[in-house]
Amino acid sequence: NNFDFYNLLFPTEFETLCMHILEIRENPLKFRTYRRGRDGGIDIKAPIQNKKIIGQCKLYSPQNERGLISNLKKELLKCKKLKPDRYILCINIHLTVSLSKEILELFKGYIICEEDIIDGRKLNEYLEKPEYDYLIKMYSKLLVPNLK
Repeated sequence: NNFDFYNLLFPTEFETLCMHILEIRENPLKFRTYRRGRDGGIDIKAPIQNKKIIGQCKLYSPQNERGLISNLKKELLKCKKLKPDRYILCINIHLTVSLSKEILELFKGYIICEEDIIDGRKLNEYLEKPEYDYLIKMYSKLLVPNLK
């Protein structure tokens, strides 16, 4: 499958989907999302005491890849203020190797490893695994065929 997150999910749904994916991937860690609005750089957070783990979700038009980096530079300023121990970026578009490396370099010291850049390709890979099956039912509108 190659789900069209951009055209089929609202930003809040995309954030919640990413939160559920992280909870499965990072079990037993739990995560929470926050309501839309000025989030100060936090879309997802693991409410644990000894470490600050935050996530940012970006639902981006696949045609606007370059706009992504300038947007992430603004997110980096928020990230530096928050000083997380670990920063996870979830983004719907499929990143190239060079774009992924550029993001990893940009968030050096915050995004600990490339696995914490979850792009559209990785999201699709997760959703193909049996342990993520229930998410397809929860977000059944992802099954709507892309009519473009």
